[in-house]
Amino acid sequence: MRALGNLVVATLLLLSAPNQSNQGSSFTTTVSGFVAPYLPQPTTYVRPHVAHLITSNGLLIKQVASRYNHAEISGLSDREFASVLVMILYTEHHGWLEDIVPSVRTVTPLFQELQVISNNTIGTNFSVWPANLRPSVIDEIRDEHTLHESVVFLTINTHNQTSTELATDPTSAIEMLAANMARGIRRAHDAGVPVTIESILAWHNAGIVESQRIAYNRSVQHYISRALIYQSMAEAVVVDEVACLQPKPF
Repeated sequence: MRALGNLVVATLLLLSAPNQSNQGSSFTTTVSGFVAPYLPQPTTYVRPHVAHLITSNGLLIKQVASRYNHAEISGLSDREFASVLVMILYTEHHGWLEDIVPSVRTVTPLFQELQVISNNTIGTNFSVWPANLRPSVIDEIRDEHTLHESVVFLTINTHNQTSTELATDPTSAIEMLAANMARGIRRAHDAGVPVTIESILAWHNAGIVESQRIAYNRSVQHYISRALIYQSMAEAVVVDEVACLQPKPF
């Protein structure tokens, strides 16, 4: 079993080619850009545990949206910011390969767990669930919290935890995802680029916000198209949760 685990981890190392600056530079993401025109229409499949994750953390999602969304910069309401966050959570748990071969869905959690083990044992930089953030991105967020609290002000205690631990714990991962979205919005604003849902998704997936770069990046375009199929579902979740859980009206 250990030999099999080592083989799988080695395969992951070859396929993922971790990048220190963004979450989306993986082999499968790159391939998706080339095969996207030939892929079937994406489905709005939601893993049962992801549905539970979102509904059980509805209040937290609303709170971090309110905390990290600066409407004067983003042009988004807190509700819209929250819905994009939920879209990302949905999308990151269901890839294009699982649309082609649905049976892969049963083994995907195993690969995710192996990526966590690899990060913790040999220091790799795999993105991990629930938000598919890389440890390097968590490191950047922590550094910016220390230097620029007005931009990234974390309410969670990040001391004595590795970045992989922060990326895998649902509570801290959701806040880190919101913080990273805020970073992308700030990057677009500082660059004079219009902030859109697409630019936020592109930032999360590949660390880019410029319209021209997004337009010429086929893998990012494919990621955005996949994420947008969850938009109405995410908006419905946010509206329901606002009515039931959110103490501060939008």
